[in-house]
Amino acid sequence: RLWVTLSGYIRTQAIVSLVDAVFIGLGLWLLDVPLAFPIAILTFIAGFIPIVGAVSAGAVAVLVALVTGGWVQALLVLGVVILVQQLEGNILQPLLQSRVMQLHPVIILLAVLLGGGWFGIIGAFLAVPVAAAGAVVLRYLGDMIDLRTGDRSAKDINWSTADGHVVGGLSERSARLFQDLVRRRSEHNDHEAPNDGNDLMDDMVEDPKPRRGLGNLPNPFKRRSRRGD
Repeated sequence: RLWVTLSGYIRTQAIVSLVDAVFIGLGLWLLDVPLAFPIAILTFIAGFIPIVGAVSAGAVAVLVALVTGGWVQALLVLGVVILVQQLEGNILQPLLQSRVMQLHPVIILLAVLLGGGWFGIIGAFLAVPVAAAGAVVLRYLGDMIDLRTGDRSAKDINWSTADGHVVGGLSERSARLFQDLVRRRSEHNDHEAPNDGNDLMDDMVEDPKPRRGLGNLPNPFKRRSRRGD
């Protein structure tokens, strides 16, 4: 499950980065901004860093337009960058990531903000895959608990591989055996007479075998025979 989720995240980021690069590069070309193709490549690479990468690539595009074409061209490029990034960040990326990684868009946004605030650019880059991996682990533990308690069967769980389906079936069978053992033990205890606490003392007095680790120490509960008896 982890591999499927992480590979899905990489594919999603590649699609989002490609969309950003194509539309921003096309806008720069239509506005006759120099270095449109290199900026498009930079936008694609920076797209793998959530939020920070797109902002950095957009800033480079605006700066190039400002230096080569003046304020008017820079404002037009800024408008193109903002439009593309708003469509990508608010519609395309959350939609794809929520489907592939089964994470709510709000969780993705919070993960990026927290990761970037705590660990900088590296934290922002790794925030979403780490959050997705944690969600996969929690879902797996929840599925195993449901199998153990009998709330769900192995057929009700969507397994990523055939091996996972086999493991789920074995877990379900072992859970049934464990539940049956607990039920029988409970029924046996219900029919058993209550223990008054003397059984342990009787075993200690009557058991002639030495305890492991005590050697041949004398039993203090056993009466000592008198001489001549």
